[in-house]
Amino acid sequence: MVSKKAKLIFLMPPKTASNSIKECLLDSSIDFLDFNRKYKKPKIHLYLSELVDLFQITDLHNYKVIQVVREPTIRFISSYFHQLKIIKDINYNFKIEGMSFTEFTNHFYACLFNKNFLNNFYGNPKFIYNKINSGINWGGSRAYLSQSQWNDLGADITYIKLEDISKDITILSKELGIYLPELEKKNTNTVSYEKYDEYITKETNDIIRYVYEEDFINFKY
Repeated sequence: MVSKKAKLIFLMPPKTASNSIKECLLDSSIDFLDFNRKYKKPKIHLYLSELVDLFQITDLHNYKVIQVVREPTIRFISSYFHQLKIIKDINYNFKIEGMSFTEFTNHFYACLFNKNFLNNFYGNPKFIYNKINSGINWGGSRAYLSQSQWNDLGADITYIKLEDISKDITILSKELGIYLPELEKKNTNTVSYEKYDEYITKETNDIIRYVYEEDFINFKY
């Protein structure tokens, strides 16, 4: 999300309550820009460089850039449930269909070292490419990227933890200098956060901490 009037850029990686935050911000007094209809790629979860290019921002140094981040393990588990939900009613033969969380995590880790991640991870990535090429969304494929990757221009970014603003939205309100309503939960999974710990083993925890080491360090988790 970009506001040239307020000199504000909001980065929104997947599975960081981006839908809830977006609605909250759109209900605020900030005037955010609409996307150009000629832009045919997905208009959600864009990197900083993509937003700068799309909205032709030439004075990035004058902007406040904010990104809400989430504890990487919880985010990865949420991505797992969300991905299975996406493919549930699609008549494709996906490799990940029906996988347990442990199987899913090991499969994900193994695919990271293959040349074509999407092909190896999904088996049939046609669904993903159709979503991307039609400009709808990323088909869940960006949910596995490190949150640190959204700052691909090395900008000075204010990071705010989702866990903090979920309890107290005034943290974000004070950062923006405006009133914001409480966040409403969107796209929630059927499994409650309290039960997420049941999915973590030493094996899966070691993989997640290795793959997302940069996020654990950068965001002090």
